[in-house]
Amino acid sequence: MENLTQTQKDQIAKLEAEYKAITDGAIENANYRMQNYLDCVDDYSWGGVCDQASNDRAREAKLHLDLSKEQIINGGFLTFNSTKTIFKNIDSDEVVGEGMFNGDYGNCCRLNDGRYIGQAKRLSTYAKKGLKLFVQETTYKAEYVGFSRKGNPIYKNVEVLEQNETESTSGELMGGSIVDFYYSRQ
Repeated sequence: MENLTQTQKDQIAKLEAEYKAITDGAIENANYRMQNYLDCVDDYSWGGVCDQASNDRAREAKLHLDLSKEQIINGGFLTFNSTKTIFKNIDSDEVVGEGMFNGDYGNCCRLNDGRYIGQAKRLSTYAKKGLKLFVQETTYKAEYVGFSRKGNPIYKNVEVLEQNETESTSGELMGGSIVDFYYSRQ
């Protein structure tokens, strides 16, 4: 923190003051709801939906503080690493599917032609289906801009800093990160 400009230090101090105000208010509200519960005024607010919503806001405020501070320290951007799997056609080396999700029967990948392929125990299983499995490691640069209505961070101006692919030796499927999604939607 000693290498920061005064402007950066002021921005971080402002963020920390905003975070403290949010957490102080959350603690005060939680104590109020707990006291109402203990005084038998109501039996639903302490530990219920109100507390859960308050805790969600506090977690979001902490993540906002952390991301904003890191962005200020880095000069206006964040860096992210993403590791995901890519399926390529054995014959043409064309990408036919990427990523991973947890399906009904375990980890799987949706291929571009609409088929699904589950995580295999051996790499030879993919080869029998005409596929090669690669691991793509990407380093992104992005700007954090806030949260969606569902409480997920939003990033813009996503750029690839470095990307490399290696053939998988484990056969494990990997899904990447949310920054992959923002990069693909630009």
